[in-house]
Amino acid sequence: MPVLQRSSERIDDEPSEQENPENFDGNYIAALDVMSARNWQVHDNVFAGIQGRNGGARGAIFFWQGSQDVRIEDNIIVDCDSGMWLGLSWTPEDTPRCVRYTVCNNQITRPGPAGILLSRHVDSRIANNTIYDPHTTHDRPAATDIDDGGVLIASERPVCRPLRIGVQNQNLLIEDNLLISEQDLHVA
Repeated sequence: MPVLQRSSERIDDEPSEQENPENFDGNYIAALDVMSARNWQVHDNVFAGIQGRNGGARGAIFFWQGSQDVRIEDNIIVDCDSGMWLGLSWTPEDTPRCVRYTVCNNQITRPGPAGILLSRHVDSRIANNTIYDPHTTHDRPAATDIDDGGVLIASERPVCRPLRIGVQNQNLLIEDNLLISEQDLHVA
């Protein structure tokens, strides 16, 4: 089983952050950062410690617009700032959506502000995932959070929402997921 691990992001890791440090503040990092994928399968991996400089890394698994027929299954994600970001809320209207994703049987523990964040999906299925956050908002360290549009914002104590459902989804099927947190489900 492959293990993808990185402890922290440095501002000099990404040239665009060097040029525009105020845009992401050392948080533009993910284990997988994929756009316009076709027929990808991400399975049987361990992602551990994928963290931005201020607790606002993208999902350990980060797929955004223009991807279709993506299958993400049987992965373990531990101690990452976010588990999965699948689609972004702020993409332009004419940008293709995330089409026919299957996300199943993944285990995410201590995911920060989002276990799985979904936006702009068509005909996707999210099933049989386990997302567990043992922290309460009182003992969670200050970091960044995600607003309803998928944008990072500063927060004294970000709330973990294991499943965050953003905007403009069509035929999104969510079933049989085990979500354990103070606020399990968040719909924009």
